[in-house]
Amino acid sequence: EVETSRLLPGIGEGPMPFKELQELRISVEDHSRRLRELEEQIVRKALVEVVAGHNIEGGAKTEGKPAVIGKGNAVPTRTTKDPNSPIDPFDDMWSAAKFQQTRIFDQNLLNSIYNKPSKNYAHQMALLGSGIVGLLTMPFGPIGMVAGGLVGAILGGTLGLCADKRRMRRQLAQSELQRKRLKSLVRWATERLNDEDEVRQLIEMVTLEFRPIADIAESSKTARKQLKFLETWVAQKFVTRQLWVYMDDLLQNWQDLSRGEFIRSMLVLQTLATMYKYSNRTLGDQEQRFVMRVERLLDHSSVKNVMAHAHMFPTEGESLVKECMVFADRARLERAKTADLTTSKGSNASPAPAADQKNEGDEQNSDDSDADVVVDVAPEPANVEDAPVPKKGKVLKKPFFKSFDDFMDFDIELKRKMPITLSEFNLLLEKEQESTANWDVCVDRKEIRVAKMQMGGGCITLRAWATVPGIDINVAFYLFHKHSERVQWDKVFANMEIIGEPQSGSDMLYSLMRLPGVTARDFLQYRRVRVLDDGSIAIVLRSAEHPDCPETKGNIRAESYIGGYILRQEYEADRTPVLKLFIMSCSDVKGLIPKWLINFVAPKKPGEWVDVLKKACVGYQESNSNYMNDSKEYVAKFLACETPWDYEAETADENERVCLSPISDDFNDQSPSRIQL
Repeated sequence: EVETSRLLPGIGEGPMPFKELQELRISVEDHSRRLRELEEQIVRKALVEVVAGHNIEGGAKTEGKPAVIGKGNAVPTRTTKDPNSPIDPFDDMWSAAKFQQTRIFDQNLLNSIYNKPSKNYAHQMALLGSGIVGLLTMPFGPIGMVAGGLVGAILGGTLGLCADKRRMRRQLAQSELQRKRLKSLVRWATERLNDEDEVRQLIEMVTLEFRPIADIAESSKTARKQLKFLETWVAQKFVTRQLWVYMDDLLQNWQDLSRGEFIRSMLVLQTLATMYKYSNRTLGDQEQRFVMRVERLLDHSSVKNVMAHAHMFPTEGESLVKECMVFADRARLERAKTADLTTSKGSNASPAPAADQKNEGDEQNSDDSDADVVVDVAPEPANVEDAPVPKKGKVLKKPFFKSFDDFMDFDIELKRKMPITLSEFNLLLEKEQESTANWDVCVDRKEIRVAKMQMGGGCITLRAWATVPGIDINVAFYLFHKHSERVQWDKVFANMEIIGEPQSGSDMLYSLMRLPGVTARDFLQYRRVRVLDDGSIAIVLRSAEHPDCPETKGNIRAESYIGGYILRQEYEADRTPVLKLFIMSCSDVKGLIPKWLINFVAPKKPGEWVDVLKKACVGYQESNSNYMNDSKEYVAKFLACETPWDYEAETADENERVCLSPISDDFNDQSPSRIQL
């Protein structure tokens, strides 16, 4: 105002001179720049106090000394008086959003998501149909318009009702897929806890997958139930201790984090705080103190500002997850109302209480709860002497996949990240012995029998049992497993190569399959071999992913849900070797190949492949006089192949995960081993 009155004393008396207008613009920009610098200094000072002011139980803050976090948890911080203090990496984030006005956070975002199930297309389409048909029937007079509007309303309402039901089914299916994915994620993460070098990344990955669930948990019972998956994982003592380490590391090194890393860490803590808020479990002392520290940190005004900015840009995927949670709640309420009406009519009893009159305890004990969401944690020992003492030795892990249905329901993206487990060999052996009832037996000859089953989409499952006389098991395995030999006789694949190094006993095989008249298909599969006790050889393959082998333009990456081979050796009366071969394939070639064509061609392929394998084995045995020793030497590499991935340390308490270095439960300990942890 001062600058305006000085430069433009005659404002309102005539047109504004161009020169004075330019001076005014420059002056205002200069004032804005100085104001922005001043506010940035205030934000920088406040962010420094995030750590310096983070004192749960009190403690004196002295210049040049670390602030006190809890009881003796020293966290080095910067003081604002340090002239060499580096520029805070997060300060311009707020100033950019504040001054540039890039996007204003929609305060009604969650409300719009909550209201989506109540917005039905039936009413809208009825009005639209009534209006359109009514206008078209104007030449027939008022009576014709009324009749036409009625017919249009009926047609439009019917179409809208179909659209509403289709939307509800799609959202419920998405909600079920999300539930299965989160459940699979927790199981996968539990197996990955053995790798302590990746615990930090694992905590962030798992927790952030639950972030949209936590955002909507306040008003969604379905979301609160799914948060129990995360609680099941976090409640493990090893994970709880690693969360302390995670937070200590964040408070000690936050100055070195980038803006994205800092926001990511805050989102992790915010999701965990929401999870603990809706937990029905009695928290131990360690968890209570951890929650207190997290809430104290998130309650700081500067952290609130940073988190508010982070919530400005919800992704499309996060919004879809929230929507499917709300639709699941709506479906649950409709089922509950229908059940109440049915019960009241059947028994002629008094009406059941309304849904909004139920207390929270009734909701928790309703029959709609997930039976597989159980948080069962062993009582926490008072000190390290009371903790179970690990026994010496190792034992095989419990089967990761309980059944074939459990295997197929497990999230496919997570399976691509985990090597083949021992339980998958058990599944293959079960499928070998399973009857062909409810299967379509396409080929039933003396030398080969093929059964198929069509699954969802373009996925087809094949099982084949073949008898190949005169073939040695070791030769067949050698020609099949060694990819340089296989490409010479198996003309289905134009190229095969090993990608990267073996992981937990599984190597990674890339195969390129060229088909006449259609786009080439390629496979990237984990491959693992196991020699059984009776000398039989089992091979399991499953889709994988590797950064060195991404999908390429011109090829379609096929999905191999599971592929397996079991080779058994039998002998005839004259000691002639007979190869018993079991083949299983469950895959989806993707693309636009018609299903009828896949169903027609697929059952013929096992027999053709077995004939080619037999021809190759006979040729190899005839051309190599020492084939017995050479092939046995190749198979011997897999006889005593043990993978640490398959074992876990044996403990006195099976419910307690073994910590190789017992840690004191006193998290205020500042010993060197504690700091290193």
